[in-house]
Amino acid sequence: MSAWQRKVMTEVFVGGHDGEVKEEDVRAVFARAGEITEVRMIMDARTRKNRGYCFVRYRESAQAKKAISEFCKVKICGILCQVEALDVSDKIFLGDIDKKWKKEDVMKLLQKTGVENIDTVTLMADCNNPSYNSGYAFIDLGRIEMH
Repeated sequence: MSAWQRKVMTEVFVGGHDGEVKEEDVRAVFARAGEITEVRMIMDARTRKNRGYCFVRYRESAQAKKAISEFCKVKICGILCQVEALDVSDKIFLGDIDKKWKKEDVMKLLQKTGVENIDTVTLMADCNNPSYNSGYAFIDLGRIEMH
């Protein structure tokens, strides 16, 4: 198994928390699933606050699976967050999306900028206000033939 495959199997995506959440807050919740080797908080360069999502890496893949099953919806500092496995498909993370946008708006933007082979757009709902999105989406691309 390659280092990249091990990383995918031992890491989880956590999204939906607010910019005030610190690494220690994430560790306090997710350590219940196992030994955490790394928490990567994705930071906004301008505000120096986190962007509302992070990645938690465990020592063992079984610990990551446990986190996904036990914490699929979990509160961090009182905010309901989503936990997902990393996907090994041709998936792109798209952040900083207008929270009022719908899936169709994201599709139009991608097509307008020349992105092709889009299979699906998964726009993550805001757990605290379902009429809004969480400001990010996952874009699944179709297979691209390399010549």
